[in-house]
Amino acid sequence: MERCPCDLGEVTAYHDESLQSFEVEPRVQLTQKEPKAGEMEDEEMLSSMDPHPFLSLFPLEEFEFPVSIRLQELPLFPQWHLPLKLMAVFLAVAFVYTFLRDVMQPYVSQSKNDFYKIPILVLNKVLPWTSITLLALVYLPGGLAALLQLHRGTKYSSFPVWLENWMGVRKQLGLLAFLLACLHAIYSLSYPMRRSYRYKLLNWAYQQVQEKKENSWVEDDVWRMEIYISLGILGLGILALVAISSLPSVMNTLNWREFQCVQVWCYCSRLCWPCPVSTRDWNAFNMAGKDLGERD
Repeated sequence: MERCPCDLGEVTAYHDESLQSFEVEPRVQLTQKEPKAGEMEDEEMLSSMDPHPFLSLFPLEEFEFPVSIRLQELPLFPQWHLPLKLMAVFLAVAFVYTFLRDVMQPYVSQSKNDFYKIPILVLNKVLPWTSITLLALVYLPGGLAALLQLHRGTKYSSFPVWLENWMGVRKQLGLLAFLLACLHAIYSLSYPMRRSYRYKLLNWAYQQVQEKKENSWVEDDVWRMEIYISLGILGLGILALVAISSLPSVMNTLNWREFQCVQVWCYCSRLCWPCPVSTRDWNAFNMAGKDLGERD
């Protein structure tokens, strides 16, 4: 059979156009690929979703999202901003007051150099004061909320915004109070390791020899220190129990009755008041002993 030359030219031209489109198509798909109908529906659905809960549930990389969704900068510990600021303010106030009273006042009035107390002694007075203050801020909003409900005569009315925000950060305040209490315990255990304490111990022994005292036992001081340490350990143990039960990993393993027993019954009826009361009495015994020592 004979073919017309014009037919062969058309076939050749069609073949060349197919090769050119085959060579260009992959490069176009890498940059400008048109989405299909199903992909467009999925992309529109993901775009309409709130990205924050979606991003918080699954660890995804940026290339795993559609083009219209971009990773946004997530806030860093938003519920800890206010508790950390309050802790910093209380620490600063307590440190300035203790520094002026225990270091600057003896230096100005008696020319006594007590600046060595700043790293351990001054900080160890600041930590328990701030811890007790944060612990009081944990319990105070609950009492205010109860009084507000009694005043309104109903428990279904909404709280003010400031009270609701305050009650929302009680767990963070309690954990910070527990952290400061643990640091206070560690600082207290480091007292015998200080070089200044060893020098003072040698001076006390030398003074006892000079005064020819065979026995330096003081019954009041012994009882005061025993009760002082016992109440401190008791307060720290109760605070540790409440703090551990407030962690989400522990709280999720408890049923409602167990959670209510630990958090409500222990907080309000049994463990709530012994914790601040024991720490309060603990400091009261310490201050009373110091006053008696100064009088003697």
